[in-house]
Amino acid sequence: MSLIGIDIGSSAVKAVAYRESGSVLAHALEAAPSLHPAPGLSEIDADAVWRATVRAIRRLTSSPRLRHDPPAALAVSASGRESFPARADGSALGPCLRTADGRRPASEAAAILPRSREQWIRACGHVPDHRDPTNRLLWWREQAPRTLERARWFLGWHELASLRLIGRPVVDPALASGFLLFDLATGDWSTERLAALDLDGRLLPEVVPWATPLDRLRPRAARELGLPSRCRLVVGSWDGSCAAVGSAVVEEGDALVSVGTWESVVAPVA
Repeated sequence: MSLIGIDIGSSAVKAVAYRESGSVLAHALEAAPSLHPAPGLSEIDADAVWRATVRAIRRLTSSPRLRHDPPAALAVSASGRESFPARADGSALGPCLRTADGRRPASEAAAILPRSREQWIRACGHVPDHRDPTNRLLWWREQAPRTLERARWFLGWHELASLRLIGRPVVDPALASGFLLFDLATGDWSTERLAALDLDGRLLPEVVPWATPLDRLRPRAARELGLPSRCRLVVGSWDGSCAAVGSAVVEEGDALVSVGTWESVVAPVA
């Protein structure tokens, strides 16, 4: 039995297959460069990112090593600050605003819902930032309300992958916390904060704990990707969290320094 990890990041999609022992069977990379229509703007066609994801997985599954050791499960790590309005099938209604994009709503969520940094940490596990998905959602409502009215979902990369692969968008608490709408106490979306921002919670994915085994891939998706029908999707997480766990940075006092398109430090705390 082999396992597949997919990383949908800020500049590329990477796919790696591992034996249960942890040794690498095969790997693939597909570029997904940003578009810059004007100074300070950074975006990408979300449908193009999904096509890059499909190509990366197909390159992976074409390896003879995987044919001899078929994948039993697949999980996704994803950038947590890239989101877009989508139709019911996950196809994009507009560009995905990249992490580096400077667009922001006239009134950000943290200004509408004033709290201290400590209160935000207790509320959702995250300190507000203008690039958070909730602020992107507010921006779409301000700038393109008709587009948002047509949307069935507001998706990030993990949610898109789960929707395409098993038919329902899911997100783990680490990725959900960045929305500012996540309630750390209940493990679900805050009805109070949704109401205060006048946002429709039906646009948001289901919150499911990290590492939860979900459904088998839909037959059509499995065929498209060259994966066995018994392959299951397992709930992934924010790419920084996944990198920390993969690097054995799981105890207080350890830290992961990640250097790529972005530089970040991940430090487990009690």
